[in-house]
Amino acid sequence: LALARALKAIGLRVIGLSSDPALLGNVSNAIEFRPWPDSESAPEQCAQFLSELARDLGRQPPLLLPTRDHDVHMIRRHRQALQASYVLPMAGDDVLERVLDKESLYAVAERLGVACPRSFWIRTPTNLLQALAEIPMPCIAKPVSASDWRKPGIWEAVGRRKAVIFDEPAALQTFYAGICDLEPALSVQEFIPGDDRELVIFGAYFNAASG
Repeated sequence: LALARALKAIGLRVIGLSSDPALLGNVSNAIEFRPWPDSESAPEQCAQFLSELARDLGRQPPLLLPTRDHDVHMIRRHRQALQASYVLPMAGDDVLERVLDKESLYAVAERLGVACPRSFWIRTPTNLLQALAEIPMPCIAKPVSASDWRKPGIWEAVGRRKAVIFDEPAALQTFYAGICDLEPALSVQEFIPGDDRELVIFGAYFNAASG
């Protein structure tokens, strides 16, 4: 929604695509809402939809801005076809892999001296048991990649949540025991307290050659 408002403010036409007609952003006066398939469950249909939309719009290629990880995965998969019709302000696959994978992104941040919460990367129950001696409480558990918890069965097993906070080691062990057969990879980090007003998100685009 922030992207749409910023683009609308400089006089650009903004078309918002969503498979969920109930989202609040769909009724913003900064967006022309159009329903489309879900990029998670129907990526092929989404790519086809975008190709047809580009033909309908004509003129110069539109700017295509993904707003969630599943959109990014879909565009990556169909990048060659879509870049003929759209401007894609996205880095190369090697950079995107590091951004989408929390473990890889943490390693980059650590190497560059960027302050991060203490983080642990769990792969097996034994691995978790060994790490519990060091994991601070409370902690927050998340998928290593957001798409990991959207696989069949796992989304329901995690209670349809993107992250889970734990105050006790035993609760974390019980949770992991319930999902490790479905998805063994888990990111566990120290929980940094604070409400949404203390969140800061920095989004930036340099140029097509910035990588």
